[in-house]
Amino acid sequence: RLDGLLSFRRQRRLYLDFFATAPWNYYGTAGRMRRIGSGLVYFTIKTSLSLSLEGEFVLYALGGSEQYCEKIGMVPTGDYKFGLKKYHMSKDKALIFEGSFRKHIITE
Repeated sequence: RLDGLLSFRRQRRLYLDFFATAPWNYYGTAGRMRRIGSGLVYFTIKTSLSLSLEGEFVLYALGGSEQYCEKIGMVPTGDYKFGLKKYHMSKDKALIFEGSFRKHIITE
């Protein structure tokens, strides 16, 4: 299961307001993910590219996901309400992520 909200707002910015994956998206004792959340980030980058936004987007994330956001190349840009942190994915980092994730896409 995957929940999220993708929105296009003023100033021609794309926002991934949140996303969450359910615990059953994990497998094994090591707690490794099946790349469900990363798939949504990939989709967000592809949507941004299709809107001529060069892969850029903004994410409002819970404090517990800071490590993941920074691992994939996002930069914290401040605090938001409700305890959320605001992150930005630059066009350069988006293209790196998109290129590295492409190998996980099944095209059938």
